Amino acid sequence: MELYVVRHAMAVEHGSRARDSERPLSEDGRKRMHQATKAFDTLGVAVDGILTSPYRRARETAELAAETLGIPDRIEDLSALAPGGSARAIAQALRQRCDESHRVMIVGHEPELGSLIGLLVCGDESAGFRMKKGGLSKLVIDDLRLERCAVLEWHLWPRHLLRMG
Repeated sequence: MELYVVRHAMAVEHGSRARDSERPLSEDGRKRMHQATKAFDTLGVAVDGILTSPYRRARETAELAAETLGIPDRIEDLSALAPGGSARAIAQALRQRCDESHRVMIVGHEPELGSLIGLLVCGDESAGFRMKKGGLSKLVIDDLRLERCAVLEWHLWPRHLLRMG
């Protein structure tokens, strides 16, 4: 399995919406994410589908990625990716939905995504991985388990993607 991990892009400030789940991407966040997705071709990013947190800012980030990848109709919400979840719940949901031949992108939030990378690469959710807003990582997994099972091919911050795009 190829697993691409994306943290949502910059959103409007807290308090700008009644509910945190409804915060959209900021204008700058949308612009920077659109520019960052231009690096996908250089990096060889190709996915069968995108699983996203149901929160608006993550969904909008997934839509920008899907547009660049030419798969706007292959985005699905995955509740395990919502804030407050756990790395183990995300990994378990991926095990149920994907097999070794899948190439999938997930879009979510911190600290859950960093914990997921730590769990899959090091076997330790507290391994210290941190995703920046709009960041992208690629993991290769032969047999998805709730322990060390992945190789981290790259872990890019938004500034790296912007330079490549």
